[in-house]
Amino acid sequence: MPAAFFATQLEAAKLLQADLFRQWKQSGQGKFAAAADLKTVLRPKIDTVSRALLAQWARTQALLARSEARQILANRSAEILVSVQDQVRLRALSSLLE
Repeated sequence: MPAAFFATQLEAAKLLQADLFRQWKQSGQGKFAAAADLKTVLRPKIDTVSRALLAQWARTQALLARSEARQILANRSAEILVSVQDQVRLRALSSLLE
């Protein structure tokens, strides 16, 4: 179900954002000089990624019905996404691995 998939993506993004914010505060970096505009720069990119995610989600449903495919996804994501916290990675994948 796409709603569950996008809900877990948002939850994972919030976890990642909270960790990045914590790191930023600890570093004492201060304000960014030129942050991208949410409405004109970031939102169009987010919308493009969302459409691509939905299309890929639809393409993978038959494959992910197989338990061995879900196991491969879990294993490969751990190998590929080594810089992503396990909590974030597992949350992002949770609706795909159920």
